[in-house]
Amino acid sequence: MHKSGKLTVVSCLLACSLVLASCGHLRPKKKKNANAEAAVANYFKKLKSGDMKKAQGYVADSSLGDVATGEIFDEILSEYLPTLTYTLKSCVADDKTKEGTAQLELTCADLSEILDAFEGECAFGEFLGEVSAKKAPTRTETLELDLTNDGKWKIADDSEVVEFLFTDWDQYGEIFAEPTTISTETDPDVSTTETSVNVWEEASKDVSKEGWYSYDTEIYEIRPPASQYYEGVTSTLEYSMRFYNPYDLSGRYEFYDEEDQLIYSSDVDAYSKDGYGFLDCKYELTGGKTFEAGKYHLKIYIHDRLVRDEYTEVLTNNWEEVKDEIEDEGFFDYNTEEYVTSYTYGITDTIEYSFHFNVEAHVLAYFVLMDEDGNMIYMGVSATYYSSEEAYLDCTYSNDEEMIPAGHYTMQIYLYDGIDDEMIRTLEIDVVEEEDN
Repeated sequence: MHKSGKLTVVSCLLACSLVLASCGHLRPKKKKNANAEAAVANYFKKLKSGDMKKAQGYVADSSLGDVATGEIFDEILSEYLPTLTYTLKSCVADDKTKEGTAQLELTCADLSEILDAFEGECAFGEFLGEVSAKKAPTRTETLELDLTNDGKWKIADDSEVVEFLFTDWDQYGEIFAEPTTISTETDPDVSTTETSVNVWEEASKDVSKEGWYSYDTEIYEIRPPASQYYEGVTSTLEYSMRFYNPYDLSGRYEFYDEEDQLIYSSDVDAYSKDGYGFLDCKYELTGGKTFEAGKYHLKIYIHDRLVRDEYTEVLTNNWEEVKDEIEDEGFFDYNTEEYVTSYTYGITDTIEYSFHFNVEAHVLAYFVLMDEDGNMIYMGVSATYYSSEEAYLDCTYSNDEEMIPAGHYTMQIYLYDGIDDEMIRTLEIDVVEEEDN
């Protein structure tokens, strides 16, 4: 799939220099233990992203270097590590003794239970699909980690974390020593139709990800289909499938409107990229046209066999209807578990402002984060999503490379409706360093 530079209004904003009128503000008191907590947070963030080398930089004596890696293991890690979550229960750090402790609750996918559920032969792709599935079985454990300060705070030893995550890790290299592949050569005694069916049967078990892709939000949604398409903005509907291995697949796809009238059809062939197989079913409008609000129906045929029957919807941005029905909004304070409109961060790598609606909401927005001199440092696009049948809109800036420097920041949030892009919030944020004793 190729990402489109569609955000015309937003792109113009990127080219502009935004300057804010300066105003005085009080610097709040700095948060105690912020640097120690940041070391723990950075470690787990890098670990969750799969960057074990950088994660080791936050540990004085790390065992991550002993974890087996390689082609098979790397495939498993790419699906397994993102399932890791942690909750910091407590953190105590003494700058005088240079020692501290952090109590955490860790949760991750239960690889052993997933493997046992197959009760026999298991295709590599099927196993990986179950690891990353939203309803994958999990296991949880509470750990206490020692902290140390050799000039900056670090985790003293991560052997308990490694033991929790990688119990019996080497066995997966033995079980999946021969990753699932399939030959597309035709047996002279087998009909072409039967061979084609067999190819799809194998490919369907080897799906890595699939779903509706949004060019407007750059969200690739695994099932159920994403509600990320918006009237006045969306010019492309696309359903894509990614396989762990390339496959020789050919077929066609058809788009229908909500009256079930055929509006577009095209042939399609699978292709390979970076060792994966892809099948993209795209309907793109040209000439500046966008899709009207409504439901759209897609049928995908592979070798004349209907293999997918999917629906999606182009929504109307209903901010005007739901803006007075906001249950909560603000920066989420994890200490009090409350939303606050004015918030001071300790050393952090993430700034996030969220809306929680108590009605059905379909809102597309973009936001700009600026430093205290009015220089834009980030712009992002966000759409409402649903969790436990409740709607949320998160405007999140996360720095993957380092912690956000201390200073004063401003976030502006705009309604993205393809018409006038009204600014709906202006927010002030302080990031402060830990106070020295």
